[in-house]
Amino acid sequence: MLLKLAWRNLWRQKRRTLLTASALALALFLSLLTRSFQEGSYNANIDNAARFYTGLIQLQHPEYGESSSIDDVVSGDLEQFPYLKNMNGVSHILPRLESVALAAADDRSKGVLVLGVDPEAEDRYSHISSKVSSGYFIDSDSHAVLLGEGLASYLKLNVGDEIILYGQGYRGQTAAGLYTVKGLLHFPVKALDNQMVICRLSLLKSYTVLGIKSLLGYCTPTLLST
Repeated sequence: MLLKLAWRNLWRQKRRTLLTASALALALFLSLLTRSFQEGSYNANIDNAARFYTGLIQLQHPEYGESSSIDDVVSGDLEQFPYLKNMNGVSHILPRLESVALAAADDRSKGVLVLGVDPEAEDRYSHISSKVSSGYFIDSDSHAVLLGEGLASYLKLNVGDEIILYGQGYRGQTAAGLYTVKGLLHFPVKALDNQMVICRLSLLKSYTVLGIKSLLGYCTPTLLST
C-alpha cells in the first residue's frame, strides 16, 4: 500500500520528479567521473615514478637500509641472479645505479639525482627514449648524459652544452666530471623532471676511477618489474 502511494505521489508532479531524478543522476555521474580521473592520475603517477625511478621491486643488501654504506651493496651483474628469471610474474630484470651529486653550469648549481642505466634494457622496460623532447637518447658507448627539462631550464642548458657533476670521493676528497648534454627528457613527474640526470651504467661506475666511489653508496642496482 505504501509503495503504491509513493509511486502515485511521484507522478503527481511529473516535471518536478523528472527534474529531481535528472539532477541526482547528473550529480552521481559527475562524482563517478571525478573519482575515475582521480584514481587514474594516482595510478599513472605511481606507475611513472616506479618505471623511471624506483622500479616495482628493488633488491639491495640486507644491511644497506640501515648503513647506506658503499660496502653494503649487491652486484649489478645479473648473471649472479639466475633464479630471478624463473620467478613467476617477473617480466623485466635490469641493473640501475643511483646516487646524488651537485650539478653546475656557469654560475648556477643544484643538487641532482644521478641514475646510471643500461640504455637498451632500460628503454625496453620504461620506454624512456619516447620521453626525449630534444636531442637524442644515449647509447651503450655514450659519454654524454640526459637531463630533465626542468633541470635543464634551471641550469640554462641545452643539447650540446656541458654540465659538471661534483661528488665526494671515497676518502672525502672532491671529485668532478665534465659531460655533454645529449638530450632533454620530459618526465610526467615534476620532481624527477626538475632533478634527474641519466647516464649509462658503466659511465657512472667509472666515477670510482675518479675517486667518487661514494656514488655507489646509493646503489640499488638490480630492479624488477612484475
